[in-house]
Amino acid sequence: MICAKLLAAAAALAGLLAAGCGSKPTPKPTAPPEAAAPTKADKAPRVTRVGFSVHYPNGWMAHTTFGEDLSVSGRHRSGGEAPRLHLANDKASPEFWAKLSELALKASALPMRELQPRPEKVCIIVIDLSDGRNLRFETALDAGYQDAALQALADLLHANERIYSHQQGQGWTLAVSKDPAARPTEIAWGRAVDVLQVGLKAARPAFAEGEPLAFTVHLRNFGDAAKDVGGIFFDDFVFQPQGGGTALRARWTGPTAARPVNYHPMIEAGRGLEYPQTIGGEDWHFEDASQPRQEKVAAPVRFPAPGKYSVTVGSTPGRIPSGPVEIEIKAKAAAVALNEAQIIAKARAIGRQRWPEQVSDWPRDRRAEVLDQKPVVTRNGDNWTVVFETTPPEIAGSRATVSLDSSGRELSTKCEFSPR
Repeated sequence: MICAKLLAAAAALAGLLAAGCGSKPTPKPTAPPEAAAPTKADKAPRVTRVGFSVHYPNGWMAHTTFGEDLSVSGRHRSGGEAPRLHLANDKASPEFWAKLSELALKASALPMRELQPRPEKVCIIVIDLSDGRNLRFETALDAGYQDAALQALADLLHANERIYSHQQGQGWTLAVSKDPAARPTEIAWGRAVDVLQVGLKAARPAFAEGEPLAFTVHLRNFGDAAKDVGGIFFDDFVFQPQGGGTALRARWTGPTAARPVNYHPMIEAGRGLEYPQTIGGEDWHFEDASQPRQEKVAAPVRFPAPGKYSVTVGSTPGRIPSGPVEIEIKAKAAAVALNEAQIIAKARAIGRQRWPEQVSDWPRDRRAEVLDQKPVVTRNGDNWTVVFETTPPEIAGSRATVSLDSSGRELSTKCEFSPR
């Protein structure tokens, strides 16, 4: 009897164990969680388009747009009473777009800025991104951007800006310089001093030996109020040879009244000014920059030797320095004598460059009609003198006198204007 009961209990216990009683249940296997699909916000945006515009008060406007498909579209609207719109297209290189989109992506992190009220001359950069954002950054054209990323982008766009040319009967086309040596350098900004900052830009990175050296000095006001800059001028250019050697200071030695810089007494808050400056010719020489200025220099250097230089400019007074801009002076090739028609064309181009530099308060966007006149040309040996004149300046007129050698190199230029 007892054995029978024991056998029955053992059988019941075996059944319970078989059913899993007394042990932890084994969890059912589950499928791994699916990875969350990336959202639009998780994707890094890319730059799809960069636009660059400049606007002037007389209705003149130029605009160039670069796309990620390497397309370059442009339009130019001439000002005046009968404005015309001219369109053109081109292609950008992959290397250029890579650099442009890299800078634009950095600038896209900045807050947008639209100017109110708008200045007369406006620079606008527009950046389109793949996430749908359309960004617009405005600044006064002659002041530039305070942020380094935007200014670097503006400098790159300026250097690759499309230039519109017109040939009679052939329409308007985009003329793109394929030679980097013919494009302007970027603006080299120095440190700010008392809310003012000075930048220097060369017309191009390479010049021929003896050729006048063309620069533009930029001055901008980062303060909250207008700044009196009437006593500031810029002729303290220093050329430091990159391979070592004596630094040279360019010095204006001509008449004080004819100093080739236009002065402006005030600069508004957040605005800037541009001072074109050309170094070279009979009224300039170069001296040892490590020595104090002397009233007279016994043996002045007329022009730096061929080589590469870092050039800076400082203001007088105050010594507000620019950043260094690099240029190269190349050894002069054997001169080729020009004929009279070529000399006239060369003299006219030089006169147009010198006119706003030498004629006080001449508006930069106003054409000097005197240089459209038929000139009087005289030749003395290997040198030429070309005189453009409306009526004599002594009786309320205009005159530009340009002297050149047989190769067309400028020897001197004198621009005279007397308003009626």
